[in-house]
Amino acid sequence: MFDVEEVEVGGDVNHEFMAPTEVGEDLFVYAPDGTYAANLEAAYCERPEPVEPGSQPLVRAHTPGVPGVDDLSAHLGRRRS
Repeated sequence: MFDVEEVEVGGDVNHEFMAPTEVGEDLFVYAPDGTYAANLEAAYCERPEPVEPGSQPLVRAHTPGVPGVDDLSAHLGRRRS
């Protein structure tokens, strides 16, 4: 079960408890690590800071046996983008 914080019209904040089920009236998103959950009506995402092309050096990374994007981001310690 997730404690989902919603922002209502007028600025008041309430909490809604939701659980993943096959049926229901609302959809929500959540972070697998439990750091974020929100009803789709109140969900938001933060845009990453832009990086100027060429402002950071290219780095060669050895990635043997890393078959996919999820594995690669975990191997490099980076968030999947």
